[in-house]
Amino acid sequence: MRLFLVAVALVAPWTAACQVITEQLPNRPSPINAVGAIPIINIPVPVPTPVPTPVAVVPTPRSPNANPTPRPDPEPEPEPEPEPDGGQNTNPVARVACNVYFVECDGQVVPGTGGAREARVGCRVHLDATTKDSNNEHTYRTAPHWSFSNPGMIDVANRNSWNPTFTGKGRHSQTVYAEADGARCNAFTVEVY
Repeated sequence: MRLFLVAVALVAPWTAACQVITEQLPNRPSPINAVGAIPIINIPVPVPTPVPTPVAVVPTPRSPNANPTPRPDPEPEPEPEPEPDGGQNTNPVARVACNVYFVECDGQVVPGTGGAREARVGCRVHLDATTKDSNNEHTYRTAPHWSFSNPGMIDVANRNSWNPTFTGKGRHSQTVYAEADGARCNAFTVEVY
């Protein structure tokens, strides 16, 4: 019997601890309260403005008895003095700026090729030289003379000394510069590929 009492004494606390606990859960969630309102962003949409159409104004005829007030003739502006040699500055060249003006392939200007440093074989490279005097004014005293590092690899067309063109015959590097009255631009290289 003692054994039975010891067993009951050991098992009784465990059986008392095993109870079913039921809890009533809410059937609807509680609403979530936002801390701040959601910002609304207004983006203005441009509205086209109608362009007014010009209206022809027909002058009303004057009555024959009206005495018009004579208007004074404006004073004529003096003729500007022509520059020597047909209006072109002929001061000595103090500096020369030169660059690739654009590249033309298959008769079409290649967009974005101003100042290009490369061109395909067979494309025409248009050059530009700007000659200026000591006052930083364009001068046309002396046409620029162009120098090419590898002249056997190009065909040069010199229709205008300020804007010649060359076409690469094969893959190579071509270093180019122009001189006038002892002034020389910075040399630059065009890779023909």
